[in-house]
Amino acid sequence: MALAHEGLQATIRRFPDPENSTHLATVTVGASRDGDDAARAGLFRAIHRRHTDRRRFSHRPVPPRLVQDLVVAAARADVLLVPVQHARERFEAVLVDAADRQRLTPGYPAELQIWTRRYGGARDGSRRPRSRNP
Repeated sequence: MALAHEGLQATIRRFPDPENSTHLATVTVGASRDGDDAARAGLFRAIHRRHTDRRRFSHRPVPPRLVQDLVVAAARADVLLVPVQHARERFEAVLVDAADRQRLTPGYPAELQIWTRRYGGARDGSRRPRSRNP
């Protein structure tokens, strides 16, 4: 969004090197070539309102229509969103495995504490930031 705001375009090649599974993407920045960047640049003003909610998810199921709307919105942003409600048990097992691996990674517990530790003046997403004029 910030690049589009500056009249630039990012071209992203996901997993560009099949021999290197840790190379997630290659990003190339160049001049804007299409009209979509104007719409994306408009989203730049919303960046400062973004926040993260680290609370637990609700036990209530997400309405199927909302899931479909999210899939469509993701596709418009050139993102593939794959709903996992039909593979919940497998997904939960993957999350447990990932948590175990992270917990055993040297330095990870300390990094996690740094990123998630709360203090009185924190403004990193768990509270709504004060409104600022764009």
